[in-house]
Amino acid sequence: MTEAPGLLFFPGKTDAFRGRQGKKDILWGREMTQLKSAREGSVSPQMLAVAEREGLPPEAISQGIADGTIVVPANPKHASLSPCGIGKGLSTKVNANVGTSADHGTLETEMEKVRVCMEFKADAVMDLSTGGD
Repeated sequence: MTEAPGLLFFPGKTDAFRGRQGKKDILWGREMTQLKSAREGSVSPQMLAVAEREGLPPEAISQGIADGTIVVPANPKHASLSPCGIGKGLSTKVNANVGTSADHGTLETEMEKVRVCMEFKADAVMDLSTGGD
């Protein structure tokens, strides 16, 4: 992971999980969503990543998505994509929000929050800054 003022980047997490053609996601040469892929009985690269992270068979992740009990948020516009499964039978995820405003918070305080999030392995850190430094 590398840091820039107010941003976190996770190198190597972008193109390994998707191909791009215009604004459509391409999976194995065709337009595909996680749900459509699961309902067709396929296991996507994102599902494989979630299965590895959760210690479950990829087919269990695919079946959970097809059944509607698991979701894998995978917005192709997020450059730091690291697939994460949310739902029945999966580990609990921790999302931490940080940010400054014109009235509250300093960059130093918010970066300390980010350091704590990283130390305790939060699954996601969102910068909700609305202004100020």
